[in-house]
Amino acid sequence: MDIYVLDNARSKDFVALCETIKINPNKTCDDFIHNGFTNYYEPVLHFYRKINYPDNYDVSFSIDIDKKTMGIKEISILDENFCQPHFCDDIAYNQVSKMIDSLVEKELFYR
Repeated sequence: MDIYVLDNARSKDFVALCETIKINPNKTCDDFIHNGFTNYYEPVLHFYRKINYPDNYDVSFSIDIDKKTMGIKEISILDENFCQPHFCDDIAYNQVSKMIDSLVEKELFYR
């Protein structure tokens, strides 16, 4: 699994959080699609959410899952203006943590 985020103190917490999640082996591609993932690029299940910053700066969180292996390919926090990794601060970390908690509650992932 590749994790894309700019390096800072909070980014280490983000990486540690990402490394704790595993895909529930009992879930199918349809389970992921019915719970917020898309399949716009056929070999990949893609989860994308905007991170809400007070200044409306375009930053997103995404997870890509390889449909063939049902393994996590990539997790990232991206600066949408430059399509490059963005640093993880408290705002991003708190929102991403809630998103991951929601996916765990839906039993798509476990820790």
